[in-house]
Amino acid sequence: EKTSQVCWRASPGEEEEYAGSVILSTLGKEELALIVSHMDEDDALATALVCRLLCKFVFERFPSPAVDFKATLAEDLRPVRIRTSFEGAVTSVPRLEWALSLGCPRTSALCAAAARARDAAVLASA
Repeated sequence: EKTSQVCWRASPGEEEEYAGSVILSTLGKEELALIVSHMDEDDALATALVCRLLCKFVFERFPSPAVDFKATLAEDLRPVRIRTSFEGAVTSVPRLEWALSLGCPRTSALCAAAARARDAAVLASA
């Protein structure tokens, strides 16, 4: 069964650039679920933002963690569905810029992850 929701479609003028690429709207639910089943947890947030149907499969694969009621700060009690680790955010400069644009904090932990990635451009951007 093909999806009824459009996940992504090339804009006019982009068709040639993406020729031969798989357009997500041409995939069925089983194929989208298969993609998510092989996904690393650090890619879950980016994938969930693509479309509602992929978001559904991502949330099924990565359910909410249990809330730790011993947390002392109200912020710690907010339910976290999915997130990208610092290590996942520093795999490339564009990925780091994306993470920062979504509110990833510029902390020493982020800089340490960038240093471990051994990419001078990523470290400079962190």
